[in-house]
Amino acid sequence: MNLSTVMLSQVAAHLYWAGRQLMRAEDISRVALAYNDISLTAQHQNFADWKNLLSALEQSAPNSGEGGALRHLLAARTNPNSVRTCVYLARENMRVSRSLLPEEIWGQITQLHEAIETAPSRLYSRRHRVRQLRDIVMSCRAIIGVLLTSLRRGGTRTFLNIGILLECADMNCRLLRYAMPDDDQDDDPAQDSVRWRRVLDAFGLTNMYRVGEYGSIRRELAVDFIIADTAMPRSMLFCLVRLQTLLADLPNNTKALEECSFTLCSARRMRGGQGDIAAQLERTQNQLAKLHAVIAQTYFLS
Repeated sequence: MNLSTVMLSQVAAHLYWAGRQLMRAEDISRVALAYNDISLTAQHQNFADWKNLLSALEQSAPNSGEGGALRHLLAARTNPNSVRTCVYLARENMRVSRSLLPEEIWGQITQLHEAIETAPSRLYSRRHRVRQLRDIVMSCRAIIGVLLTSLRRGGTRTFLNIGILLECADMNCRLLRYAMPDDDQDDDPAQDSVRWRRVLDAFGLTNMYRVGEYGSIRRELAVDFIIADTAMPRSMLFCLVRLQTLLADLPNNTKALEECSFTLCSARRMRGGQGDIAAQLERTQNQLAKLHAVIAQTYFLS
């Protein structure tokens, strides 16, 4: 594939961020669905869980209990990383690059945007929350699917896919860090299984874990599956290997490939789910941030 054809840096940035924002909206919606299942069955509401989750997503937690946190995470206009804002920004980025995308995409992203804007309260109403979040997940999946199966190979598809893959790997790090138990937490096998079943639910991977014949759900197996199962397109190593392939086709890619190689090495150290996974996840997340910075500096700021 020859990507030497000139593409404006601003257009490349819009495509990259559209991919990231779509993936982020889907992932946060999945997390909220998984948390909803926990909160419905828990004997006591624990807002500390929401604080930890918002912290993992690098979002400040409002001091208004679970309801306020939920509004902030899903529907707050003032939160640049809420589901509502991510969908809005993805639509704006696609509007700028609309002529490069499949015709049906504009209708799909506009329909999703309008569904959220006309009834944002459904995102945090227990009565409507599950259906609304599932609709958002499926809409994001449909849009990403159309983009990756309809676009011809070239710069447009490459920068969209780079954004999607980098966001997926980054969210894997964040959610796994949030899910890791505290040092003083009891190592109860039953609670451990429930915890990691919810983590797999948040990634939408519970059934794929079973198909992979990993056996019973345990922390080390679930971590290894999410990080290192290269047959699974959602896994961190799959995303990074594919990202490396895409970067290899871009011009002026020396620094980006170097940072991607460092990130891959960091992720591979977590194979087997053993050792201080939390610390390794933090290092990998920092390396992903460096990779993003190099990509932005090389291709979007020139």
